[in-house]
Amino acid sequence: MPYRIPEYEQTMKTFQPVLFILLVACALAACSSRQVYNAGVGWRQNECQKILEGPERARCMESANADYDKYEKEKAAAGVK
Repeated sequence: MPYRIPEYEQTMKTFQPVLFILLVACALAACSSRQVYNAGVGWRQNECQKILEGPERARCMESANADYDKYEKEKAAAGVK
């Protein structure tokens, strides 16, 4: 007769991924918008490096390196929440 996992253990194995996702979601929700913005700066800079044309790359890098406070002012002026 094969070993059978007790029902509570099976429930815990099913519940663990759900718990992990909930914990990650809570941790991400705790990040401030400034932290999220700063995390994206490196990604934007990396994307700019893929542009071959010099002037366009320079404009992209200038935009990617924009200060968070400047970003917030531009966002407020555009009426975005």
